[in-house]
Amino acid sequence: MGGHVFLDGLALGVAFKVSSDLGFAVFIALLVHAFSDGLNTVSFLIKSGKWGKKGIWLLGVDALARVSGAAIGASLVLSDDLIAIYLAGFAGIVIYLATSHILPEAHARHSSRLTIAATLVGVAMMWALVSYLHSGEGHDHAAGTVEITSNR
Repeated sequence: MGGHVFLDGLALGVAFKVSSDLGFAVFIALLVHAFSDGLNTVSFLIKSGKWGKKGIWLLGVDALARVSGAAIGASLVLSDDLIAIYLAGFAGIVIYLATSHILPEAHARHSSRLTIAATLVGVAMMWALVSYLHSGEGHDHAAGTVEITSNR
């Protein structure tokens, strides 16, 4: 679990290096994800009868791993190509896990209509977040380009 959340934090730090808009979007996604991870961890520990100091310690390790991943991600000096590859790989893994493991399990345990509705609400929320971030003033995809002029 510690490695998993460390990579979450690393993605967050790297995303903020690309832009504050992307960092904010990744932060919102990881906030929701971290909440469900923590809830699952606590539920598992309570159900297995191992809740107590060990459970609180594990949640502390979880928090420390995420924050340290974000700090390292924000301080790494990476090329734009490497950042793009890392974030694309991270997004691909998350999409794979959601579509191959999480959605089928949700459909197996709950009403398909409710699951589909919740999925569509989640997609709409992410679409709204991305649309909001792209509509901000001063947003320019070409901000990092260099204009070359000739003195002929």
